[in-house]
Amino acid sequence: MHIAVRIVPVPIEVVAGKIASIMQDCIDNAHAVKEAHVRELVRPMTEQGDVLLQALNDEPSFLFLAVKEGHVEVVRALLEAGGRELVMLNKNDGTSCLYISAQEGLLDVVNTLLEAGGRELAMLTADDGARCLYISAEKGNLDVVIALLEAGGRELVMLTENDGTSCLWISAQEGHLDVVSALLEAEGRELAMLTADDGVSCLCWRPGGASW
Repeated sequence: MHIAVRIVPVPIEVVAGKIASIMQDCIDNAHAVKEAHVRELVRPMTEQGDVLLQALNDEPSFLFLAVKEGHVEVVRALLEAGGRELVMLNKNDGTSCLYISAQEGLLDVVNTLLEAGGRELAMLTADDGARCLYISAEKGNLDVVIALLEAGGRELVMLTENDGTSCLWISAQEGHLDVVSALLEAEGRELAMLTADDGVSCLCWRPGGASW
């Protein structure tokens, strides 16, 4: 005898609580939670269509919550369920999940997001002109800078902010020699010749953050 099973959608608040609990497990166990275990926990909650694409509190998706905490296992599980549509969601101001991970220097999360979103994700720009490569160069996150360069190539490294400043300009201002070297190796003279809208070049910065 065949018995029909009625699937009752789980309220988004319940899903949020369960995913938050999974991320807390990551914290309590020093990120030792196995990815396979996380995937098994997340999968039943993601079989309800667009639940992962719904906003939660101030975040555009559950993925942002996991990215902010650096939980790469949760990020992988969510991306497996939500795919490209999930990774390309932005905040209202245009900030991407990749931007947040680049800002915090979370290399494993950055690489995981780039695997899902690729070059298109790396090229996203927030409403104020901010980009992932710029913020990682400003913070001195060398490994993240290199990962973004590999994903975005020449077009990404030559982009400037709304005020004309480049990723090389900001890394020179902050004194990040290793980042400056990596950027110059990627693009060289043409990048070094870029100036901000006020005419200040990368060479004009001195210790203390003031221009000559």
